[in-house]
Amino acid sequence: MPRVSVLMPVYNVSVYPDGWVNRALRSVIVDQSIDVELCMVDDCSTDDTQKYIKGIGKPVWLKSGQTEKNTGGEGAVNLAAEMATGDYFILLSCRSWYEPESLTKMANYLDTHPEVGFVYGRTHFHNDRRANGGEWLKTPNEFDPQDFKRFFASSFGYMYRREAWDAGMRYGCTIYIPEEDRYMTIADYHMVMNLIFKMNWKGYAMRDTTALHYHFGGEQMNNLLVKYKARINEEFARLWAKE
Repeated sequence: MPRVSVLMPVYNVSVYPDGWVNRALRSVIVDQSIDVELCMVDDCSTDDTQKYIKGIGKPVWLKSGQTEKNTGGEGAVNLAAEMATGDYFILLSCRSWYEPESLTKMANYLDTHPEVGFVYGRTHFHNDRRANGGEWLKTPNEFDPQDFKRFFASSFGYMYRREAWDAGMRYGCTIYIPEEDRYMTIADYHMVMNLIFKMNWKGYAMRDTTALHYHFGGEQMNNLLVKYKARINEEFARLWAKE
């Protein structure tokens, strides 16, 4: 059984610059000394994404699937989690990649701290189109549950115990974007809110490693997260006001 299951929803991989998807794959398969499986699900792409996935072959570390219709990411990541068999789950996007050995360090921390339900770390942002410098580092504060209700206390990359999935926690909060005739979700943030306020788990903000890199640059035609950020944040506020 793998130690870590990396969940990777994909949609229209052809819109990403050359090498981005391979960089993401390499960061979890090659750059970690821990046993990892990659669960990749195509969210009903309209390009040659299926051809790309089939071109990877069937290595032992890869599980793949496809949704029946586009879900904005929610259905794809939940299907990926259904496939997963690891002790710990973590999400990865096509525009992200993990620092070497970061997944190993995160899993080792959870191994030795049973009182902690999930861990996350620093995010190194890259933006080719940002004026006056295109890189910055976000370091989360020490874990405070209420911070996650007020703002994005940490950006991405929460590794959590599979017990949450077994207990019924799912990725969610999907909204319809009529201008694009598409759905959009911030599934990772929704899951961590479940871990905190439904599972009552404690988190830990790691400081010793840059756990995740995130790239804003390049021509990504479906960058709904940036374009409709305000609307998505409003939906989140309504969602968690009910909790």
